[in-house]
Amino acid sequence: MSLSFRGQLLVQCGWSWRDQAVEAAIVDSHLARHLWTLDSDPTGEGADAVWYLESKLLDVGETLRLELDLLERPCFGSLIFISFEKIALLWLLHHEADGAGQIRLRPAPIDGWLGPFHSLGDSLVVPSGGMVVLAAGAESWPVTVGQSALELSAEGGPIRFDLLLLGTMNSAAGSSSESSSSSSSESASSESCSEESFSRSESSSSSESSSSYENSSSSESSWSSSSEES
Repeated sequence: MSLSFRGQLLVQCGWSWRDQAVEAAIVDSHLARHLWTLDSDPTGEGADAVWYLESKLLDVGETLRLELDLLERPCFGSLIFISFEKIALLWLLHHEADGAGQIRLRPAPIDGWLGPFHSLGDSLVVPSGGMVVLAAGAESWPVTVGQSALELSAEGGPIRFDLLLLGTMNSAAGSSSESSSSSSSESASSESCSEESFSRSESSSSSESSSSYENSSSSESSWSSSSEES
């Protein structure tokens, strides 16, 4: 089986700001956009594996510990084990828009993965309806012996979230019961591995009235998958 991998992160934010005292006069209008592509090139700004959780539920007080050097998922007709050597991208979306629950993301107390954190005591709180995307850029965050575990906890109420990790695998650790090849989110698969794409349109504000300023905002996320056989 010959595999390839390509990941993409698209972030954009746009606005149109009008002066309500002057008809149809646009004071400020702009679109900020950034596209980051990660190919299966471990020597550069690359990635060769993806691991994710979709609509994961945690009850209040519950904690999920993730061993980044031993993650499993069904793919290519079998159960594969992904041992990350580096993490290039972390995507965390909190689905519950109006609940009391919040997600606390942090290095685990034992063998904690520092990644974007400064120390083991640091944490990041994602409130209801919130989202966090952390991209390492040219220097991916290493996963090493003794620094390989990440924790997510539900505080204040139950939570439901998506978590996505892109990075490079430790080739010496192997990735599957059948093959040590790297996994791919856009390769043709046998039965159970699909092409995953995540998209999110960020909040935007606009005015459709010529006489007054009107602010409309929208925020949506989608997860789609399709599979092919070869």
